[in-house]
Amino acid sequence: MAEMELKTPTKAFALRVMKLEVVWPETSRGRTIGAQRVHSATSVGTNDRAGCRG
Repeated sequence: MAEMELKTPTKAFALRVMKLEVVWPETSRGRTIGAQRVHSATSVGTNDRAGCRG
């Protein structure tokens, strides 16, 4: 699989999830779930890039 094949879609996915967090409720539970969601969404691209370097 080419290195750039997943870079654009994973970045777009992470950005869409971050935009979702703007409209998510500002409650204690919402912040906790939102932080985990952003962390999970951004780790997809991070792990792909690390695998390409390996």
